Amino acid sequence: MKSIFRVLFFTLFTTVCLSSCMKKLNRQQIGEHLKTAMDQFLNHPPGVDSPQVHFQVLDVDFYEEKKYYVCEFNVHMNQKTPDKIIDTTGKMTATISLDFQKVHRRF
Repeated sequence: MKSIFRVLFFTLFTTVCLSSCMKKLNRQQIGEHLKTAMDQFLNHPPGVDSPQVHFQVLDVDFYEEKKYYVCEFNVHMNQKTPDKIIDTTGKMTATISLDFQKVHRRF
């Protein structure tokens, strides 16, 4: 019985110690992670292999909600067509989960 409590206590203690040592990201690091997540979302969508359009995420403005970041990105788009090249810069908004895994583009 004592050994079960020791194992349980050790496991709980280790979990608390490891979770308390996790480094908190600063605002600049969060911005870089958001830009990377949006770049992956735009340039590598699942099931699409199109070399004609390339997006470059220039910068991001964001704020944190309870479950996600609300972001506004400045994005540079380069599209190659047979007769011309379209080159433009615009804004996109999206929500990105706090773990930077889920991106939902709003417009």
